[in-house]
Amino acid sequence: MEIHETLGYNAQINTVTSTVFVVPAGSPLPTPAGGITAQNVVQVTTIGITQWLFSCSPTPSVLLVGTVAGSPAGAYGSFVGAPAAISIGYTTATPPAINNVAVVISGIAVEYSASAVGTLTFPSTTGTGTGTGTGSGGLTAAIKLPNGSFGQSGAIYQIATSPLLLDASGSSGGTAPLTYKWSSNNPVAFVPTGNPATINVQFPGPGAYAITLTATDAAGKYQFRYADLPICGPAF
Repeated sequence: MEIHETLGYNAQINTVTSTVFVVPAGSPLPTPAGGITAQNVVQVTTIGITQWLFSCSPTPSVLLVGTVAGSPAGAYGSFVGAPAAISIGYTTATPPAINNVAVVISGIAVEYSASAVGTLTFPSTTGTGTGTGTGSGGLTAAIKLPNGSFGQSGAIYQIATSPLLLDASGSSGGTAPLTYKWSSNNPVAFVPTGNPATINVQFPGPGAYAITLTATDAAGKYQFRYADLPICGPAF
């Protein structure tokens, strides 16, 4: 027999549910639908996630930290109330391959697997910061990425090339004309393109960068938007 585990994230309530179950040796991965039943489940644990940590150095990874919120008594008892963490490594392939997965229930259990099968995505979350100047009327700052999508505050965009062309021409509202200013939390080179709405961002190497666009209208109203850009590709 083999012990397998599934980890499923529920974005609506921000939880990860771990289901540990046994299957015959050599069973396929991922486990086919219907392969997890009440008869072969060993333990079910739900972790309420309170913190997400991302890094591209030295390797791409994400760490989820929280507390066990639900744990029906299973083979190992109840874990409710215990601090917990889930560490996931991944590659920059498309789609990313998952590796070095570890689950820690503080003071109780540690699980580790060198590889895993599944899907790892970084969903966008909306959000802007706004500053009020002397103007009036709505103003929306927008960062357009090379793939045509619009950057969202708090979203993670895995970038493997430099320079990166960013486009602010989707910004709207306010009193025309709009002007644009770019900034970064870590040093980068902003290279003009000749178009005031676009900029080439030259990254010095892999790392985590938060790029901020500030759009200002002719009346002094301004709004800013940022996009987190972990550079997880090879050094360039």
